Amino acid sequence: MGSLLKHYPEAFKIALIQKVLAQPHRSMRSIAREAGVCKSTLHEWITGYRHCHNVSPGSSSQDRTLSQRLKAVSDCSKLSEVDVGRYCRSHGIYRVHLDQWKECLMNDSKALKLDKIRAENKRLRNEKAKLEKTLRKAEKRLAEANALLELKKKVSLMLGVSEGD
Repeated sequence: MGSLLKHYPEAFKIALIQKVLAQPHRSMRSIAREAGVCKSTLHEWITGYRHCHNVSPGSSSQDRTLSQRLKAVSDCSKLSEVDVGRYCRSHGIYRVHLDQWKECLMNDSKALKLDKIRAENKRLRNEKAKLEKTLRKAEKRLAEANALLELKKKVSLMLGVSEGD
C-alpha cells in the first residue's frame, strides 16, 4: 500500500503552502485541485508548516494594521534572508506576507502618483477648454470688427467720402 502514496518534493509543498497563504480569497480546495493534490493533504502541510514555524492559524496577514505592515516591511528592508526568516517567525508572519505588503504599499504609492497626474490632467484640460472658449470669442469679435471696417469702407466709397475726412 505504501507504493500508492505520492511523495512530493519539499519545494513543491512550500510553494503550494505559500500560494494558499498568498491568495486568501481562493479556496484551499481549488488550489489543491489545480495542483493535483488532495485537499486534506494540503491542509496537513499547512498545519505542519504553522506548527513548525510557530504561527497560529488566526494570525492572518489581513489582521495587521497598515502601520504594522509598514513597520514590518521597513524593519526587513535591510535584513539578510536569514534574518528576515527569523523576524517573520518571531512576529508570526510569513515571508509571502512581507512581499504582499511591500507590493501593496508600492501600488498604493503608484496609485497616489497616478491620482495626482489625473488631477493635473483634468485641471489642464479645463484650463485648455477655457482658453479655447476665450479664443473663439476673440476670433468672433475680430471677425465682427473686420466686417464693420469693410462696411465702413464700402459706405465711404458709395458716398464718395474719402477715408481721411
